[in-house]
Amino acid sequence: MKKANIIASVLFAVFSIVFIIYTVDTLPAGRQGVPGPGVFPIIVAGVMLLCSLSILITYIKSKDTTPIDLFSEGPRRAYLAMGVMVIYLVLAPIIGFLVVTFAFSVGTIKWFSKRGLLYVAAVSLGITVFVHITFSVILNVPLPTGFLI
Repeated sequence: MKKANIIASVLFAVFSIVFIIYTVDTLPAGRQGVPGPGVFPIIVAGVMLLCSLSILITYIKSKDTTPIDLFSEGPRRAYLAMGVMVIYLVLAPIIGFLVVTFAFSVGTIKWFSKRGLLYVAAVSLGITVFVHITFSVILNVPLPTGFLI
């Protein structure tokens, strides 16, 4: 486990540094005291860098020798969740953001909770409407449209 955490923290630290450099080169940080589009990505990447370095330092000092089982129940559920997210990203522009987001929300909430289907559908509809209003209406950001909306 120690080796995996060290490798992961180094990879995330490198990713954070590359992301910060890319953001500084491509997005303006702001002008006349008003934050620009480059500020938030730099803050997020900076926090990720600090967290990565914290994990790296913690596990370099650690005496942990616990082996990693990559195919036990926990990691298999994580792999499945990542696969479902990839499918979501692929299907959103094809089918349509609203339909795929609703279906993804229903599936995810049902998988992680023991609530009834009516509750899950209501929460999923609320999430979908909230995201749509926030991005399409308020922020005027176009969401992917497909053949179903």
